[in-house]
Amino acid sequence: MENVAFRHINSNTEVGLVAIKDYVLIKKYLMRYVVPKISKSVL
Repeated sequence: MENVAFRHINSNTEVGLVAIKDYVLIKKYLMRYVVPKISKSVL
């Protein structure tokens, strides 16, 4: 994922920044909603 974002920056800075923002948002979403559900089902 991160390598893809950096590749975007090399070719097109705007697209790269968008890719990084999307990646960060997805990561936050996973940490907030998906991980707690997984840990609850495991416990």
